[in-house]
Amino acid sequence: AAWLLGLLVGLANSALALLLLAVQPLAVGIPGTELASTVISYLVLTVVTDAILCAFASWYRRFLRQSQERSRAAREARAREQRRQNRPGRQPAR
Repeated sequence: AAWLLGLLVGLANSALALLLLAVQPLAVGIPGTELASTVISYLVLTVVTDAILCAFASWYRRFLRQSQERSRAAREARAREQRRQNRPGRQPAR
């Protein structure tokens, strides 16, 4: 789902940039004949790049959440083991 959001962000980003190019194509330094190819390549580049970046951000967020869960489970397991070893009536392991 994150890459779909990236596609939408890329399309919005491209639309805004293309609006800027349509308003001031010569101020950017692009001659009129190359404008169409520049627009198409920019559109493809931004949409694909934004989709990939959003997918990576989603994966990284999931990775961090799973890392926190694993460390929390390990902490709880150590605490349980510590409580088990500190119970009265048990001899410490040698």
